[in-house]
Amino acid sequence: GTGYWVAMEPITDSGGFQVFSLGTAFGKGVSKVASGEVSEEDENTQHEQLAKVDDAGVTFKSHKDGSSHRFTPERSLQIQHNIGADILFAFDECTSPTDTLEYQRSSLKRTHEWAKRSLTEHEHLEASLPSKNSSRSRQALYGVVQGGRFQELREHSARTLGAMDFDGYGIGGSFTKDDIGTAVRWVTSILPEEKPRHLLGLGEPIDLFLGIENGI
Repeated sequence: GTGYWVAMEPITDSGGFQVFSLGTAFGKGVSKVASGEVSEEDENTQHEQLAKVDDAGVTFKSHKDGSSHRFTPERSLQIQHNIGADILFAFDECTSPTDTLEYQRSSLKRTHEWAKRSLTEHEHLEASLPSKNSSRSRQALYGVVQGGRFQELREHSARTLGAMDFDGYGIGGSFTKDDIGTAVRWVTSILPEEKPRHLLGLGEPIDLFLGIENGI
């Protein structure tokens, strides 16, 4: 026939969501779209977290055999480069919707430092490609805006990452439908207009329309 195939590589995730799902949210029934309240039952449920965060990176513990695996911004970018995705994401910490302002602020500072390290590693990996691969398309790197449901932090994150030389931006974190009209709009009003914005973590048809209405 007259049709043709176009080969496309995937978008890869940095592992930032796993920092949340295996860390602060593990075993508590808290999701990225939580209302911001945790039930008494959830608060009293004790589970050993499988992800431990520090300023240098995250140590994950396997749920299968208990083995430890260390992830840093550099390691995350190395893995994503090796997969060969068209769009990569900077390593970030996705916080819980129940985290305090104080923790969200310290986490955001860490995410911004990891963004700088991700950019540096990405540039190093791109520059180290053999010359025979020069025809290969450059892999794009997106930064991830965080800040929870706090306008001050969301806007600060958008300004900070918007000033970095990313190819585009993911908007991550905790959202309800109402948040798409507030938290997302706070961010899109600041991010560079000439670069793509990717709304992370949502998947219902209505999210497409709400996202477009608010700058995605």
